[in-house]
Order: sequence, then C-alpha cells, then structure tokens
Amino acid sequence: MKNLSFFQVGVIGVFIFLILIAALIFSGILPGFRPDSSSGGTVSMWGSIPSAVFKAALQNEKALSNANLVVNYTEIAPASFEARLVDALARGEGPDLIVMPHTLIYRHADKVQVLPNESLSARDYADTFVEEGDLFRIAAGSIALPLYVDPLVMYVNRDSYSAAGYPRTPELWEQFFSAGSGSSVLSTLTAIDARGTIEKSAIALGDFSTVSHAKDIMSLLLLQSGNAIVAQRATADGEYVSILGESGKPAGATALSVNFFTQFADRGKTTYTWSGALPKSKDAFSSGVLASYLGFASELPELKQKNPHLNFDMTLVPQRAVGPTLTFGNLYGVAVLARSRSQHAAFNAAGIITGKRSTDPLRSVIDRSALIARGWLDPNPAATETIFGTMVQSTIVGRAETTSAVSRAHQELTILLNRR
Repeated sequence: MKNLSFFQVGVIGVFIFLILIAALIFSGILPGFRPDSSSGGTVSMWGSIPSAVFKAALQNEKALSNANLVVNYTEIAPASFEARLVDALARGEGPDLIVMPHTLIYRHADKVQVLPNESLSARDYADTFVEEGDLFRIAAGSIALPLYVDPLVMYVNRDSYSAAGYPRTPELWEQFFSAGSGSSVLSTLTAIDARGTIEKSAIALGDFSTVSHAKDIMSLLLLQSGNAIVAQRATADGEYVSILGESGKPAGATALSVNFFTQFADRGKTTYTWSGALPKSKDAFSSGVLASYLGFASELPELKQKNPHLNFDMTLVPQRAVGPTLTFGNLYGVAVLARSRSQHAAFNAAGIITGKRSTDPLRSVIDRSALIARGWLDPNPAATETIFGTMVQSTIVGRAETTSAVSRAHQELTILLNRR
C-alpha cells in the first residue's frame, strides 16, 4: 500500500479522521474570557460532527473537569441539523450550545447569545483566532467562537504527474496553461479520444453537475479575484448586500472568474478537460482518471478508503499570480443559544472547548490552508447552489452571455439577502 507522504505508516481509516479534526483546530486560550470553578454544571451541545471525532478533538477534558463542567454532546446528521434545531427552539427546548457552521450564521444569528466585546474584545479575538473567524464577529461582539476550519485543498495523483515528467504540481493557476519548453500540464495530463471523449483529465472544472464542490470552487475563484460575494454595509443595522454583480470591479471580477471556470468544459477550447458526461470528480480521482482534485481536507480518510492503492498527495489549492493568497474554508464555531438556562456555564464550556490544543505533526498543508481560508455569509446554501449553478451552466450552454448570467445571479442573491 502506498501512503501519503505526510502520514506515518499504518495510520489509516477512522484514526486518520480523528487526528485530522484535531489538527484542524487553530484557536488559543481566550484572553479576557477564562472559565472559573464557580460556574460549573452540566450543559448540552448539539453538532453534526461525529461523536467519536468530537471526543477525539476535545483534548481539554481535564480543563472541563477542573471547572466542574460536563458537556453532553449529541450528534445530529448534517441534513437534519437545522430543521431539528429550529423545531426544538420553537417548542422552547434545545441545547445550551451548538457547533455552528458559518453557513448558518446569516439565518440563525438571532438565536444565539452574543459574547460581548467587554468579555472578548475585537483585538483579542483577532489575536486569538484565524482570519476566517471574523465571520462570527458583529459590532456587539462574537456570535460564536471558532472551533475549526475545514479548508479546500488540492489532491494530486503523484503517479500521473511523475509519469508526465512533472516533479512538482502547479502552485499557480497559470502553471496549468504555461507550456514552457514543452506541453502544458493541461494538455499532457488530459487524454481525449477521436470522438472527443475525455479518457483522462488534468483537473475537473467547468461543469456544475459533475464537479464535486462546484459552488465552493466558484467561491474560491471569486474570493481569489477580490470579490467578497457578500458585504456588510456601514448602516445603522449593518445590512448585508450582494456585491457579486455590482458595477465596476466586483462584476468584472465575477465575469472573469466564471469564464475561467467554464473554459474547462468548452469543447471548442484547448483548455477542454472536463465534461458533464464524466463521473463525479471525487470518484474520477479515486479511480485514477483525474490527476488533480479540489476537495476538502476532511475528505482525506474517505479518499484513502475508496482506493487504498492510489498514490496521492495533498497540496495547497492553486493561487493567482497576482492577488491574495487564500483558499475557501468551511468554518465551524461553538455558539451559546439565547434560550440556554445555563449561559454562564455554557460560555465557560465554549471557552474551554475552543481553547488551545497541543500541536500535532500533521501540520503542513492543512495548517497553512486553514490559516489562509476565507468564506462568505451564505444566506441559504441550497438556494445559492442553484443560483451559482445556473450562472455557470447557462454560460456553458450559451443561453446567456457571462455578464448577463452574473447580473441575474447578483439579483437573485440580493433577493435572498432581503428575505432575512
């Protein structure tokens, strides 16, 4: 069995996942917000993280014991987490704490208790947590304390790159296209037969239906171009607005990002490397058909399990030659619910749970990716999946010019934001 270069021999399966989650923690002990033994008690917590993983990541059990705190964690399937939480709160029930993904912030921030700036200042927060943690910050304080970031990374088939004579994988998007003294990475690692069928691909981009995490990848390209997608206006109520298709630089950056993404599914271009007729990109990578796969760090154990003999590695996602160095990341935080009857104990538990972890040898790619991860306030993940998909697919099939597709997506995102 061929192992990943940064794992010790024999570290497989669930054990990898448990260590991975622990390695994703990038917070420190909270300045100005420290637990005390006088606020002990038992608090309940809900989250979609598997119970075994949560327990493995929770390395501060001794600190909880010293604070006379007990945390009862309940695992809830991601697909039903939001509905179950809303139903419980409607009945006047529910937990004291939740593990809150950043995709729920916009719609459910009114259900959590804000940790005021007097307890944790904006300066201390910024000094303690990774930058993407700013998504949990509002003017009054913090609506959650960052627990971990699951960053988008690039998995690469080492055999494919080595056989093609590439000792290093592309670090910049431009390096996929640069031919240099020979063929480009795209043309060398992509094989298309006489009928135009893609048999092997350098990278999966372009088609929204078969590219795994297509919306997240599109978000990555937009964020790398300088478009924040959603912004908070400096108004009395701090309203959030779409800047996806505003006139000027954001709209232009969006159109360029859409064109960049869709060119890989355009049969008429030399960049054609992917098709809607192919299997999901995750499956294509596992079977050895795809040389480069953009996926989340948390997918590592699944990829290893799907094909134990696949010789692959993990790298940072490609960056632009000019622009900020970043990736997209799913941010998770611990929030205290406003209806909790044990808020003091709950806040103390949150501070301990998100407290400093011991370092782990699995740093490198995951650590660097988490530190440069960014996200955006998604008002409705399912609805924006459709909005982004329509924007991309209508451009690919020629139903709309890129600028028109971007304008429509901007309008639809604006409507979503106004429904709050």
